[in-house]
Parts: sequence; structure tokens; C-alpha cells
Amino acid sequence: MKTKRLVTILLVFIAVYALSVVLFYHWFYQDFEDVVDMDVKWDISLNGEEIGQNQEADDAFGSDFKVEKGDVLVYDAVLSDMGELDSPAFLIKERYCSYEIYFDGKLIESHHMDEVQRENGYVGLDQCIFSIPKDYVGKPVTIKMYVLEDVYITGMESCWFGNFNSLKLMFFRMYTIGYVTAMFLIIFGAIYLYLSFIFTPLFSYMGQYIPLGFLSIEMGVVIFTRFGLGFIFMDDVFASVLYEVALLLIVPLGLWCEQSILGKSSSALIRRLSYLIGGMGVLLIVLRLLKIVHLPEISALFAILVAATFFLFSVRMIHHYYVQKKNEDKKVLIIAMSVCAFFTLIAFSFSGFRHLEILPRTAIGNLTEVAIMCVGPMFFAYFILMDFLFNISAVYARKQEYDSLTRLAYQDGLTHIPNRGKANRYIDELEKRQRDYCILSIDVNGLKQINDTYGHGYGDKLLINFSKILEKVYEKEFYARIGGDEFLVVFENATDAIVEESIEKLKTELDVLNTITTDSFIYSAAVGYAYRHETKNDHTHQTYLLADERMYEDKKQYHKDIEKD
Repeated sequence: MKTKRLVTILLVFIAVYALSVVLFYHWFYQDFEDVVDMDVKWDISLNGEEIGQNQEADDAFGSDFKVEKGDVLVYDAVLSDMGELDSPAFLIKERYCSYEIYFDGKLIESHHMDEVQRENGYVGLDQCIFSIPKDYVGKPVTIKMYVLEDVYITGMESCWFGNFNSLKLMFFRMYTIGYVTAMFLIIFGAIYLYLSFIFTPLFSYMGQYIPLGFLSIEMGVVIFTRFGLGFIFMDDVFASVLYEVALLLIVPLGLWCEQSILGKSSSALIRRLSYLIGGMGVLLIVLRLLKIVHLPEISALFAILVAATFFLFSVRMIHHYYVQKKNEDKKVLIIAMSVCAFFTLIAFSFSGFRHLEILPRTAIGNLTEVAIMCVGPMFFAYFILMDFLFNISAVYARKQEYDSLTRLAYQDGLTHIPNRGKANRYIDELEKRQRDYCILSIDVNGLKQINDTYGHGYGDKLLINFSKILEKVYEKEFYARIGGDEFLVVFENATDAIVEESIEKLKTELDVLNTITTDSFIYSAAVGYAYRHETKNDHTHQTYLLADERMYEDKKQYHKDIEKD
């Protein structure tokens, strides 16, 4: 039943997500006639030496140049007529470069040029929109990029030309799926963490959800910064560092999730490999935060650690789930991690394919990359949410069952007030605290006679109505029905005056009930009380017997008064 529900909801989720992507693609390609991928021809030079002439923009941006730190990569073009533009502008995305932009021989924009002068200067992901004059036709534009890392790069990752406002809207639309997914994952992860911390003290196994909450937030931050939203709200350098640190966190967080879901491995080799990989992942994060290394320098090692993390998880999952037939209860979480791992590898592969020109570096390529990077985390969030809800439902069902059993064990079935079992437990607790208390022994008068004369239905009515009065008079004290017509009240730190006043109030309430009821019998009760300190050895049982003895004296007096009347 659980599997059927999971599959049904999953199919609905897939359908909604696929429809959203299709509608988004349709929405993205509307009303952008004044924005184009760079349809100009570039002359490219590296350190003053021409390496390409009159190449189409896609070819220029798609070519890989082996560059070293300190190299200067220059793109030159003469702008052709793109039609009438109200505010012509460029939108450029680049990585690992500082750059200057010249229009008609004049410097109009520069980014992070101070990093060029620093010994360990670095720029990660970056993007900007810059305007040019309206009379752009036939004018030269030069983009001079100063390389800050020894990598295969393309200087510019993407470049578009068009109206300024349309470029901003296009950029937003292109990555809307990424923005929405990132915000959802961050908020979802934060709420998930909050709930996990709340429930863990109550149910220790809920602690396994804590690393999953952190992983959800981590994936949201990666998507948030990868597609440029972070650059809107924060400094470019900080956003770049945040992206790289969040990306590096996938190794230790992935191993933490694996340990949390599958438990510690029984294999010493697997445990050592996990500690080694996790330790190296943490070391890379520390080195990056200290600016000793940057992501391009450790990308190969990072890729190996990611692959090793997924390999360890796959081996342990297969061994536990299929060989040892364990973790049936964690099937949904295992599926969540598997889906996350699969789509993460797909996303890594896709980025590599785009770098090798197997897939296009165009708007449709960007959109596809967004969809692929987002679908894995969304499925991950779906599966861990389903598992959390299933577990909460199971916990709630167990609580309901426990409450039901508790009621059966400690609640009187007729009057719904505490029973003898609850009274014994309560008095035992008092006994442990070695504190003085007072026990009232109460016996309802005439129950047997009413049962014999009018039937047990009227006897039950007598007990129920008496219990309601007992609850009203002794609402701040402990009270219970401990037998057929026997009731008990326990006072802590009471005086004779308080006890006597309560007894008078009880009898007054019974008299009031007798004046307004249409029943053919009289509501009355005999009461006796005793203190713990009055008995030998201060024993509870002796205290109750003394109170019971005094109650019977009161009952005898009641019957004598009846006979006189």
C-alpha cells in the first residue's frame, strides 16, 4: 500500500514537473526578438598572437585554449546592424578571468582588475550587463580577458547582445527554474532541519534526517549561485567563494548521509575509505576558505572524491539492501540518495559535454543544463519528504495506539476518570518523594439498592453524575474511581480546614443535584480521610485503610440518620 501511494504521488510529481518545464521553455522563447546570441564575427588573439580570425561567435566561445595564469585573451569584433535597439547592451558570463571592455577604442567597463595585480588573485564565476551607445553599427568592440588560472577555458562562457532591459528579463527567465528550485531546496531544507531537531529528542531515529536537511540546503545554495542569482544579492567574489565551498561540501555531506541512512559499515576497509575521502573533502574546503587553493586547481581531485563517494554509497546500498536484505524501512531514503547521485553525475557529465562541444553553448543548452541540475535535487526533496511523512504518520499511529492502551490501562471505562491502576501509580510516586499527603476515601451510598431496584443503567447514571461532581470539586487534586462505588482523592500539603471545606463543598453539590434531578434516588456519599504521618511507618496502604475506616464510620452515621428520618 505504501509503495502504491509513493508511485502514484511520484507520477503526479513527474507530470507536474515535466509540464512546468515545457511551459517554461515556451514562456522563455516569447518576446525576445531584440535579443540574440552573439551574431558577430570575432578575431581572437592570445598574448598578441592571432589564433583565430573571422570565427562565428559560437565557435569562438566553444574553442578550448590551453592558457596559463597571466595570459591575455582578446576578442575583437566590428558590430554589424542588429536592427534598431533602444538601449543596446551586452550580457557576458565568464569564469577565471578579470576583463576590460572597449567600445570604439574607449574603455567602458572593467571587472576585478585589482585581482590581476595580486599574487594569488582569483575570480570564479562572474557576469555583467554593460550598455553601449546607440550608434553601434560598424563600431569595434574589444573584450580583453586577463587569465587568472592555468586551465582550459573559453574566457566567456556565454554572450548575448540586445536591448538592456530585454537582456535582464531574458537572463531571469532563462534561470527561473533554477531560482525557484534553489529557493525551494533552501527553505525546504531549513524546515526539514527544524522538524528533525524537534523530533530527534522524542524519537532518536529521526536524527537520520538531519544530514539530509543540510544536503538539501547545500544543493539549493549550489544552484542558487551557479546560475547567477547570488551575484544579484551579494558581492561577486563572495558569491563565487560560496558556490565553490557549497560544491565541495557534497563529499562530506554525502558521506554523512550515507552513514546516517546505512549505519557504520562492518568492513574496516570501507570505514577507512569513508574517513579518508571525507577527511580529504573537509581539507579541500579548509584550503579553499584560506585561499590556498581554488576550485580549478583541485577540480580533478574533487571529481575523483565525488566519484568515490558515490561508489562507496552504491556498494554499501547493494550489499545492505540486496545481499543482506536490510534497511527495508529505509527504502525511500535509499532511493532518494540514489536519484540524487544519478542526476548529479548526469549534471557533471552534461557540463563536460558542453565543454567538449558535444552539446551546444547556446540558450537552449543553458536551459537544458538548468533542468538537469534541478531535477535531481527536486526528486531528492520529494523522496525524503515522502519518507518523513510516512514516518510521521507511523509515529502518529503508534501514539494513537499508545494513548488508546493508556486509556484502557489507566482510565475508568464508565466514568472516564483515572482508575485504580492510575491511582496506585500516582501514590507510588508520592511514596518515593517522601512527602506528607492526605487520602480521602469516598463511597457512593445506595449503589447496590439502585441496581437491584431500578437496574444497572440507573446505577451507571449514579456513578457518572457523581464523577462529574467529583471532577468539579477536586479539579486541582488527584481523584480516581478505584472500585464499584469506591472513589479516592489525594491532597498534597493539605490542612484539616482545606479538606473539611472540600468535603462540605462535595456534599453541597450533591444536595444541589438532588433538588434539580428527576431521578427516583438520592445522590449521597460517605467520606473519610487520613494523613500519611498518622500511620505507622508512614505507609500508603495503612493510610488508605485508616481513611477507609473513617469513611465507614461516616457511612454508619449516614444510615443511622436515615433510620431516624
